[in-house]
Amino acid sequence: MKKLILTLTTIFTLAIAAIGFAADGGDLNKEQRAAENFVAAFTLEAPAYNRFASGFDDTLKAKVTEQAYDVLKKQVQERFGRLKESKFYSFQRYDNVDYVTYIGSFSKEKLVSITFAFNKENKMTDFALSPMQQNAEQK
Repeated sequence: MKKLILTLTTIFTLAIAAIGFAADGGDLNKEQRAAENFVAAFTLEAPAYNRFASGFDDTLKAKVTEQAYDVLKKQVQERFGRLKESKFYSFQRYDNVDYVTYIGSFSKEKLVSITFAFNKENKMTDFALSPMQQNAEQK
């Protein structure tokens, strides 16, 4: 009887822990969708502004207008080139902000970190594109 109770307790404990680990999954999916819409702007098939800005919070929408979107695409193409490939790199959750990072490969820059900040409503509040330096051994 004791073994049965111990086994059931262990099973329920593991099940509850698994549910807790999966809690961030829905938020990550929403944030990744917004990040992928953003990254798609630097490809040949850039999305329309409405799709691009669909995951923005109101403050970021006010800063990145339709005209600013066109300027941003042009600046990124001049600085980094066309996006060849991007891959999800990391998800970091803090009390008031989540960070989602992608690593991109552009025609002029081999490695670029594309980091997005999201608020608790899963709306993008900020972004940054930063070239990454490779170590001499990795080249």
